[in-house]
Amino acid sequence: MKGMKRILYFCLALGMLLYAIPHLIFEASWTLQTVFSAVWLVFALIILAANFREMVAVDEAKKEQLKKVQRVKKWQAQQRMMGKRKVLQVRK
Repeated sequence: MKGMKRILYFCLALGMLLYAIPHLIFEASWTLQTVFSAVWLVFALIILAANFREMVAVDEAKKEQLKKVQRVKKWQAQQRMMGKRKVLQVRK
């Protein structure tokens, strides 16, 4: 369900961007309207990039690595509590 939610958000943001681009004003001079249009476009692209990143699950490897580190730290804490001095070193 989470994946479908991300796809929906991505499609909504893309639709909003496609609808708004013809209405944004980009002129040669730096007027308030031009600055607003540029900032709005940058924020819309950031939202699209964030949703795309979540959709392709780039962070899955990082999450798995974090789980491994947490398991090792838990094991080390258990070893210390039991009085054993063998401590596993984690390479980065």
